[in-house]
Amino acid sequence: MAAGAVAAVVVLAGCSGAVIKSPAGPGTTFCNDLGTLANQSAQIADAANFTRAQFLQTMPPIHALVVKLAGEAPSADTVNGKSVKADLTTVATVTADMISAVQSATGDAGVRPALAQVNAKEGQALTVAVGRVDSYTGKCHLSTTTTTSVPATTTTLGPVGPTVASTPSTT
Repeated sequence: MAAGAVAAVVVLAGCSGAVIKSPAGPGTTFCNDLGTLANQSAQIADAANFTRAQFLQTMPPIHALVVKLAGEAPSADTVNGKSVKADLTTVATVTADMISAVQSATGDAGVRPALAQVNAKEGQALTVAVGRVDSYTGKCHLSTTTTTSVPATTTTLGPVGPTVASTPSTT
C-alpha cells in the first residue's frame, strides 16, 4: 500500500505464537461482530485516497462497531498479557480522532494531511493494538483477512493459529 494510505481496520488474520487467554470462541456475539468488522473494514484499505465525503460516510459505522466491540470484549481476555478490551478502546479512540480530523479538514485535499497528523500522534499505538486484536481473532476462527495501515506504516500478520508439523505414519 502506498505511503500515506490510512485505514483503521482491524485485521482478522491472527499471528502465531501469541499467548491468548479467553473464554470467547466461534459463534459468540463478540466473535461474530469481529467478523462483521472484518467485512466492513475491507472497504477502507486505501482510505487516505477517499474524498472527504467518502471517508465521512464510511468510517463512522466502522467506528461505531469498534466501540461496540470494546464494550462486548470479555474483561479478562488478553493477548500476551494485554487487555483485548483496552486494545479495542485504543482502536476506537484513534478512529474517532481520524473522523474528527477529516471533519475539520478543508476539502478533499485536506484528508491526507489530517490523517497524517493523527498517524504522527497515534499511529504506533494503533498498529500495536491492532496487532494484538489480530492475534485474538484466531480464537474466533475467522477467515477474513485484510490489512491495517496508517500513513507510512503497514501491519500484515501471518496465518491464524499454530502450525503443526506432520509426522509420517508408521502403519
